[in-house]
Amino acid sequence: MLNRQIIYDFGINVAGHINGDFGLAEGVRSTLKALETTDIPVVMNDLPIITSPRSNTTYRDFSIDNPYPINLVHTNPNWVYQGYYGRVFPYFGIEYFPNKYNIGFWFWELPKFPEEWEFAFNIFDEVWAASKYTAESIAAVSPVPVIKIPLTVDLPQPKLTRKDLNWPENKFIFLFVFDFGSSFHRKNAMGSIKAFQNAFEKSQEDVLLIIKFTGDEHFPDQRKELDNLLEGWSSIMIVDRHLPREEVLAFLKNCDCYISLHRAEGFGLTMAEAMFYGKPVIATGYSSNMDFMNVGNSFLVRYELVTTTEDYGFYPKGSVWADPDVDHAAYFMKYVFENYQEAQKVGAIAAEDVRYLLSPETIGKKIKSRLEHLKKMGVQQMKKEWLTSQAESWKLATKKIQLEFKSTNF
Repeated sequence: MLNRQIIYDFGINVAGHINGDFGLAEGVRSTLKALETTDIPVVMNDLPIITSPRSNTTYRDFSIDNPYPINLVHTNPNWVYQGYYGRVFPYFGIEYFPNKYNIGFWFWELPKFPEEWEFAFNIFDEVWAASKYTAESIAAVSPVPVIKIPLTVDLPQPKLTRKDLNWPENKFIFLFVFDFGSSFHRKNAMGSIKAFQNAFEKSQEDVLLIIKFTGDEHFPDQRKELDNLLEGWSSIMIVDRHLPREEVLAFLKNCDCYISLHRAEGFGLTMAEAMFYGKPVIATGYSSNMDFMNVGNSFLVRYELVTTTEDYGFYPKGSVWADPDVDHAAYFMKYVFENYQEAQKVGAIAAEDVRYLLSPETIGKKIKSRLEHLKKMGVQQMKKEWLTSQAESWKLATKKIQLEFKSTNF
């Protein structure tokens, strides 16, 4: 049974999709890795998602209790209240929150924070965000403190080689990795493909673009759109299946250059991971990735900010995001291909920057500093007063998201 009482004076209960194989899951594991560099006591509360793979076994020592005075709920508001299922914080329930100082760790990709998530301000005392861009989006409407706490990037050296991956040994390989469920239009794989098509020939034998993705089975029209663009291009290869984390990292390690012509990012983890391995990265110079990317360590693609004229899943008509310059990206692809020794120097700077800025030790110090500040201020005096009436009003406030879930297929 969930422990509703505080047993210890200080420590943190971390709730998230810890065993998952998707972006939010990588996020919580990265924060746990940062916490491991500190002396802060931690309890892990896993939040499984039935419809998503759960093959990551980095952490296994889970608890059903949250005994420490601080909760860090490392998932977005639409998973705190699952409107589609009509459940408040599945597996733990609303009783997880009272008598604690509750911190939400949220990811959002656009400058305007979604109104349908604002109900969560009724439950959280503080919000963490992985980038300045996201923190500013949340802070514009937040009645509670918003703190920037970046993700960590600290990766193993994959043992799998190009031969193991069935990749050609003698070709220059560009790579882009994405999930259809994270928004096909926002990730903008079509932009990366068009840039490659502008730079190279259909059957060019010395270069290859690999597009690796999952989740297309839920978006058949968008998959068809992608397939139509690829028709006749033997120099472009797709990998459309779920892979173990080790193999995905091997993709990043064995490519020559990573590309992301995203329209907006909530952090930009695959870019940071490619940089960790010393790969030159070509990317839209906009949104959260700009916290760790600059003209000295990356190839930043020009863009224009545009207003969307239709709904794109969770992103409504009238949203603002980037429209990257495909011709500029094609120029960079051609440059990196033809001047790889120079491009590798940029990749080396990228590796040095990311390995310092996003190291577990660096982020661990930021987390410890914030938590010690909360301890000094007295978390029990700072937490929300959780009355029965407040819990009931919070439940009512979330009814709006139920309709949103049913209409957006989340």
